Amino acid sequence: MQGEITDRTEVETEEKFAIKSRPTAQGASAPRIALLGWCERAALIQNGPSALWHTNILGFSANRVSHIFPLDLSNHLVALAFYDIRVGESFTLEFYDPAGVKAFETTMTLASAPSAEYTGRELKQIEQGNHVPGWFTVIAQPAKTLVLKPDQYRVYLAHDGHRQYLEDLGLIHATLPSFTAEQVTAIKSDPLAAKWIRARYKCTECHGELRTYAGLERSLHSESEGWTWSQNLSESFTCACGKLSFSLHHLKTGLHGLLLRKITAQDKLPGYFVRLYEKTTLEEYCRQLNELIDKVTPEEDMQNFLEAHPIFFNQFSPQQIMAKKPVLSQYVADS
Repeated sequence: MQGEITDRTEVETEEKFAIKSRPTAQGASAPRIALLGWCERAALIQNGPSALWHTNILGFSANRVSHIFPLDLSNHLVALAFYDIRVGESFTLEFYDPAGVKAFETTMTLASAPSAEYTGRELKQIEQGNHVPGWFTVIAQPAKTLVLKPDQYRVYLAHDGHRQYLEDLGLIHATLPSFTAEQVTAIKSDPLAAKWIRARYKCTECHGELRTYAGLERSLHSESEGWTWSQNLSESFTCACGKLSFSLHHLKTGLHGLLLRKITAQDKLPGYFVRLYEKTTLEEYCRQLNELIDKVTPEEDMQNFLEAHPIFFNQFSPQQIMAKKPVLSQYVADS
């Protein structure tokens, strides 16, 4: 009985190996690109000898979540692995929706590739046209491509007249209710907070455009310049020639979500924003707080100052800031 079990195991192992090593459908060879997924950030760590250098990847996933659509794909990073590629070679990735309709495509070119010098601290670049043997991992930024709606996309590699399936990648929309007063106060506690953010979409043919903005409060100045408060957008946008057309639901329910991010100089947002605080303003607030502390300020005066300057609560990473909320029906909290 033991021998029979062993024999079956050997046969099963052989079958599994045959399946794994079998070529893809219709006898085609495996693709020379492995599509690994999206990532939020990536950085090459160059510490010590080049043999020890490595890439740190943050937020690696097969799905990418966005508060807004249309979405500029060039603001995102994708992890790829190339096999036996030549420097300067180009590949096109085609994205198809669940109905089998091609939604968009993006072309990528390997501009350069390093070759490690294990005995030193330098990397030499492989010259244009020379091939990189074996597998070579790249964190790439797709070409500027506008994705009109969230969906689960099937990705194909188009190269040398052939099309091969690579992977399914998801682009997901994150809706967000309007901010409460307590949430707005918590956002204002972030020294890197944005006062408002603008997004603009323009047709390349007729130059018709949509301009919208979201902020911690409405801006009459922005609206006088032709920017529409995101909550007041209509249901859809179509330019004069009809080439650019998309639903506005995702902007109405998500654009203000970008205000929740701690925006740094390295961030690439789908629009542009204005800071809530200037550096000199933050310095002035700190000077005023020090003066109140030195003068031994009464509790009520300190309370009023902190309510007006929530920036000093940032160290607690607040989600909501509530001042003097009632406790049952008889008491009020001190702060």
